[in-house]
Amino acid sequence: MEDSKIEWCDNTFNPWIGCKNVSPGCDNCYAACNPYHGHHWKDNTRKDMADSNWDKPRKWNKKAQNSNTAPKVFCGSMCDVFDKKAPAGQRERLWDSPCVRIVVAPSSLSKETI
Repeated sequence: MEDSKIEWCDNTFNPWIGCKNVSPGCDNCYAACNPYHGHHWKDNTRKDMADSNWDKPRKWNKKAQNSNTAPKVFCGSMCDVFDKKAPAGQRERLWDSPCVRIVVAPSSLSKETI
């Protein structure tokens, strides 16, 4: 999401939606309570995002390079980027995206052990 409502970041990027409930700490997950996407937590599914979604980090990166800024991007606000059940190929695609390199300053959270 461009111009995020999350106060500590400028944009949010989700390579997919959904993750695994791994502990009692997940009981109050804001993402799982989302009226549009919460079912991905209840039925343990993941939703791939459209290619147009993947264009956003490139757009933000180009804008940042042109303005000599480093916007903060929360990568994975509706997923866990270290989720072992991530959709096939999506994590690798993420590691190669501008969201995790060059100009933008990525932030991610995970419940998985690495």
